[in-house]
Amino acid sequence: MKRAMVAPMLFIIASHQAIAQDESSKRAYLGVQLQGGALVANVDDNGPAQLAGIQPGDFIVSFDGKEIKSSDELSQTVAATPSGKDVAITVIRRGKEGTTTAKLGQRLVLSGAPLDEFRQKLAGILQELESLQVPKGTWSQSELQRFSDLFDRFQDLKKTVPPEDTAVQNLWSQLERLFAIYKPSADNARRQREAQRVQETELARNIEEQLGPLYVNYMTLQVCASRFPQFDKMRYQTREFLKNKELGFLREQADELWNAVAVKFQRVEAVFEQIDAMQLFAECEQASKQASALIAPAADRTAGPPLRKKDF
Repeated sequence: MKRAMVAPMLFIIASHQAIAQDESSKRAYLGVQLQGGALVANVDDNGPAQLAGIQPGDFIVSFDGKEIKSSDELSQTVAATPSGKDVAITVIRRGKEGTTTAKLGQRLVLSGAPLDEFRQKLAGILQELESLQVPKGTWSQSELQRFSDLFDRFQDLKKTVPPEDTAVQNLWSQLERLFAIYKPSADNARRQREAQRVQETELARNIEEQLGPLYVNYMTLQVCASRFPQFDKMRYQTREFLKNKELGFLREQADELWNAVAVKFQRVEAVFEQIDAMQLFAECEQASKQASALIAPAADRTAGPPLRKKDF
């Protein structure tokens, strides 16, 4: 027989020690229901056995190297095996024998206070999730964060198979349904916000690259023109160029950048007040040359090549 994809789906479950009324434990979990010896009557969806390929009708004859003769023996063997272990399982299917490897899962076994606490955790998540009441596409940042926190809390609970309790199973099903509805919308809103953030960051970088150096030069030329009249022409040209340049950006963004540059420029002004006239004049000449270099390429581009003369 071909090597079958067979996996332990045993619903198992005896523990190494007795469990008191208000105690909880975690037991190895295969995810199968048995009948008549070790005949598999059913397998749990996405349980260890189903994932390994075990099917209803398979007859388990060996588990982790031990011969299996009854369902009780299989249950006890699974319970005595550490959860998470990879075990070899041999089955007979339609008269042919095959072996597969399955990783045992883990099932919570709860009663009393621990079971009540588990129910309350699920009910709390469900109540908060229902209180969001967010139509598609209208997620606020705080709602996205709340949803993400609730989703993570549920994912933590899903690390183990839920206990077999009617209330728990109902709450579990409701949460699965609501998260399936909300998550695509939340993920889409999160992607849109991230795209918007990237766009805003790129725009801010662009405006800083294009206007930042000109703002610094213009502020310097303002100081220079107040001391040396020969720099007033370049100050005026820079101002006019900036007025046109700013039309390509939002006014609020340009004003925000101007204010940020102005705050930093206060330190430059303080230095200007301390240096002598020759040093200041040299700084003014440098600022004038830099402003001219930034303005000139744009002027050249707007002028364009001379038109050819029509000769006919």
